[in-house]
Amino acid sequence: MKILILLSPVCKGVKIQKSTGMGAINLVLFFILILNFSNSVLADTGVKEYPWTLKRNQEGVSVYTRKISGSAILEFKGNVVVDAPLTRVITLFEDGKKGPLWFYHGSRATVIEEPDALTKVYYFIAKLPWPISARDTVFERIKSIDRGSGEIKYTLISLPDRLPRKKGVVRVIHLKSSWRFIPLPDGRTEIYFRQHSSPEGFIPPFIVNLLVVDVPFYSLKNFRSLLERAGGGH
Repeated sequence: MKILILLSPVCKGVKIQKSTGMGAINLVLFFILILNFSNSVLADTGVKEYPWTLKRNQEGVSVYTRKISGSAILEFKGNVVVDAPLTRVITLFEDGKKGPLWFYHGSRATVIEEPDALTKVYYFIAKLPWPISARDTVFERIKSIDRGSGEIKYTLISLPDRLPRKKGVVRVIHLKSSWRFIPLPDGRTEIYFRQHSSPEGFIPPFIVNLLVVDVPFYSLKNFRSLLERAGGGH
């Protein structure tokens, strides 16, 4: 069935010769080339799942990266276990005013909408090292709770057109992120931070991919430190 679909546009209007001479052989070779080309196109446009690679494992924080089909920017995921119960961890995470204190290069986080108890829309600004311009993003954060395991998950999706652009600040168009908070039997909490985004503007991908490791590493490390200073232990 696949071959018929691929060949039908090509066969239309083509007169098939009954002889077995060079004309028939050339026609068969032509069909083979069409099949090979079509298969290569299908393979190139398919979504491929790349494996995760451990990039940093220091001070109890692990960071992995992997390629994403169609993007020069790597996806990352970070992991850490904090010595604090889930309730205290979530209290700190949901405190928007304290977000810039622990999120790497975070400058400001403001809630601009709250459609319901589980959904918030944020405006976030990140100030990057000179000469890179500041980045801002508008995103929706949706909270979900697994009543069986107790895991709490936050899914972040960009809403680039929700607010007007600001002069001198580059708007992040693509952002897909998630945070998972898993309560452990010993009373501690395991955290996973996963994200893929594009910073826009004129930043070479290799520079962005260096930050891809730093963002989860320092964000999780800072979050744990702030939690400890706030008395987040047992």
